[in-house]
Amino acid sequence: MLLIKRFAIYAVPIVVSTGVAMAHSGLRGSLENSTQPKELQLAQFKLILGTSDKRIRRTMRDNGYTEVEIKHRGLTKALADGCKRGGRFRVEITPRGRIRAENKIGDCRPPISIGDARDRIRDRGYRRIEIEERGDVPFVATACRRGDRFAINVNRYGDVNIGKKLGSCRRRLSQDEMRVSLRKRGYDRIDFLVDRSGRRTLAEACRKGGRFELAMNRRGKIVDEKRIGRCAKPIAPRDLVSHIEGQGYDRVDVTDRQLPRYQADACRGTTRFELVIGRYGKIRRETRVGRCPPPIDERGLRRLMTRNGFSKIQLVSTNTNEYSTIACQKNDRMSVRFSRYGEVIDQKRLGSCVSPRIDQILQKLDANGVRKMTIHFEGCRGRNRIRFTYNEYGEQLDRERIGRCLVSR
Repeated sequence: MLLIKRFAIYAVPIVVSTGVAMAHSGLRGSLENSTQPKELQLAQFKLILGTSDKRIRRTMRDNGYTEVEIKHRGLTKALADGCKRGGRFRVEITPRGRIRAENKIGDCRPPISIGDARDRIRDRGYRRIEIEERGDVPFVATACRRGDRFAINVNRYGDVNIGKKLGSCRRRLSQDEMRVSLRKRGYDRIDFLVDRSGRRTLAEACRKGGRFELAMNRRGKIVDEKRIGRCAKPIAPRDLVSHIEGQGYDRVDVTDRQLPRYQADACRGTTRFELVIGRYGKIRRETRVGRCPPPIDERGLRRLMTRNGFSKIQLVSTNTNEYSTIACQKNDRMSVRFSRYGEVIDQKRLGSCVSPRIDQILQKLDANGVRKMTIHFEGCRGRNRIRFTYNEYGEQLDRERIGRCLVSR
């Protein structure tokens, strides 16, 4: 068309008069592309922006890895380090969550359980061991050797640190015996505390909805009882996410919903933790396993989308938890929702991003009964903004200066 040859240089909006007005952008690309490839019209569309942290960690766990640390996340692969059977491996994961390669890079020191910690202390010749699990140490104990009672700490990898002498050891009930005695009295959810004096046994326990702090002598008799609060009801699996978020975590991924304890991955700030949660919602263990990405702003979101092949990005709405966008990826117009951390929540295809040609627009209007159409182009030439007027045959009818144009520096 004459119109195409003469005005392919303008990338300007279009307005059609005679009772019909419309906006049109990307004229140059539209005029030059006279046909649209049929193979680009997909019946279905699936968007993958690399592999999410959640999928990487789930893949590693499902394949027997622990102490997972994500090293790289790209569009075509992700790399993560993890421990398995005493070895540390660098694992390559596909965007579909499948393991492509595993390379051993060293050895792992496996964390121990509370039972293992007790065995380590016993192997050193200590008896009548009273031990509890704490998140920071994580095992604290008192034990007897040669008639004396000692304070003992054991780290997560089994290193035993013998503390100060607390006093002499005389025959007393073990924690297991005291637990049986307390349950017979109607207590449950019994947590033993370590009394550094070694003269009595301290515990916290629930009875009839109340939480009590108990002090017992060496024969298990309660010598002091103080109510310290209420006891929570058992937490339902469906309430785990909201409960963990209420403890100051976000981006919660529950990995085990089966009792006797629950497990989850969650972030606090930019640190990722692996959590062990008890039946009643108490976080019994918190293990740092990696980093979490910080929140992303609008500028960062646009950079992220541009790096992943999006163009003509339009931010539709924002709130404290997510962004809603409309953008083009190749020839598809997409609606994509992101979390405030740049993770894809949902996406769907809205249509094509290829603009129709001017003659197609005119034919459509003509089919709807529009006659004697006039086409207006607006564009900048130097510092002047100019409006061109054409009839439906591409003949120029008018040209006028309508204002000034801003010149970018």
